[in-house]
Amino acid sequence: AELRRGCAAVCAYMKAHALEPAAAMVRLDGAYGYVPSIGIALESGVGYLARCADYRLLEQLQLLPRLERLEPEVLGLPDSGVQRRIYDAGHIQWHAGHKNEGLVQPRLLLSVRPPGPNEENKPRIGKRIGASIYELFVTDRSAEGFSAADAVSLYLGRGAAEGLLRAEDRELEPDRLYSTRPCGQEWCQLLAQWVWNERLRLGAVAHSGAGRRTLW
Repeated sequence: AELRRGCAAVCAYMKAHALEPAAAMVRLDGAYGYVPSIGIALESGVGYLARCADYRLLEQLQLLPRLERLEPEVLGLPDSGVQRRIYDAGHIQWHAGHKNEGLVQPRLLLSVRPPGPNEENKPRIGKRIGASIYELFVTDRSAEGFSAADAVSLYLGRGAAEGLLRAEDRELEPDRLYSTRPCGQEWCQLLAQWVWNERLRLGAVAHSGAGRRTLW
């Protein structure tokens, strides 16, 4: 129900700006990385870019042997320094369960990366096979519009923004109780955002130099 409401809000926004819903793209994390969630996005008419949580596809589609015949794109992320090999497996037949109920045909992308410093035993996200960690992404965007690396970079870009928000929460604690009145609590939230932005602005002035860039 939450995803349906979100897609409805996206469609309303697009309509208000005289744009087609299909021109929008919802980003779905692993909690929505299954066929029913993709079906909701398709029903609403919006595009999607999602982390696929159905790692059965690795064996069902025999993806690992196919990677030897595919040319990867290399995606370097400036925030983490991680180098990923991104493979475009093309459009696939993806069923919701063993009885073939529910079918979508997304474009499947694979990310292959080395384990991080705290992922020797179990990765935080993805599936470890041998010395590499495999992650799956699905989208309805074409290769002509979004290369495999473009799509994965776009998905991961929000993670970099979340890192900044986590730093803000840690330093300012804006979620604590400031006021017993809703308007007072909302005012303190706005004040916290303003203080954080002002600190960033003053810090940039004090340390002039090359700006930090996020590549989209």
